[in-house]
Amino acid sequence: MRRPSSKKLAKLDRLGGAGPLETELRLGESIGWTIRLTRGRVVDVTRKHVVLSEDSLGVLAFDDGEALSIEGVRRVGW
Repeated sequence: MRRPSSKKLAKLDRLGGAGPLETELRLGESIGWTIRLTRGRVVDVTRKHVVLSEDSLGVLAFDDGEALSIEGVRRVGW
């Protein structure tokens, strides 16, 4: 994963627990959403998008409590 050179843009955590290993990607403080992957991985992060592996499976969770299931999504842009 390429890391941004200036301010911290993304926080990538590997979460353990009783279930499958998850990856959580929190983009900055003002983006308003988090990607939680139960399968796949984050390939790249830039200032305008996140690239995920072809086998990605997880949830795009919004700060307002809404969520969107994702499967096979390769790129999330903003």
